[in-house]
Amino acid sequence: MTRSRADIAGVVGELTAQYYAQRATAGLIVSEATNISADAIGSPMTPGIWSDAQIEGWKKVTSAVHAAGGQIVMQLWHTGRVGHSTVRGGKLPLAPSAVSIVGQQTFTSTGLKDFEVPTAMSGDDVRATIGDFERGARNALAAGFDGVELHGAFGYLPHQFLVDSANQRTDEYGGSIANRARFVLEVMERLVCGAKGALAFGCHRRWLTTA
Repeated sequence: MTRSRADIAGVVGELTAQYYAQRATAGLIVSEATNISADAIGSPMTPGIWSDAQIEGWKKVTSAVHAAGGQIVMQLWHTGRVGHSTVRGGKLPLAPSAVSIVGQQTFTSTGLKDFEVPTAMSGDDVRATIGDFERGARNALAAGFDGVELHGAFGYLPHQFLVDSANQRTDEYGGSIANRARFVLEVMERLVCGAKGALAFGCHRRWLTTA
């Protein structure tokens, strides 16, 4: 559901609020995928949830949905190797390993381009990204969302850690099935319980799912 209608800073506007309010009668809405950090960006003009301005933009959306009687959760997103330096200020995408996507192209602000070889994440990068997911959840709730969903499929970063074709690490995040699952499990733990009361939904008060 990527719509590429945020501004260059990843801030959504009145059109986005109108779009979601028109669909509030569905009862529960899952938002478009939303970048948890600048490092998470893979597609142009997609929204974020790491800055104060982004939080304020999303408040207009959640207020409109709630006023129309609906509820809305934010889908937290990190694209990993599914991105291009063209939309990342010249920086190569981060991924579990330096393995590119072959035989496909990605949409950029200047047209379709072949995928690049991503930069393999260091251990510090992995731990910082897990923290970015937690911060994204905190910010989503500050923006008025009723919960969050981890975007864990379709070849994005969590999925990249899970599959050995994209994850060739030899540290605690690669190799065995248990190690390849570690990133996703640690992200989920931080989303559900890591911030305790500060996340508002804690371990059980609001919804959290994977897609």
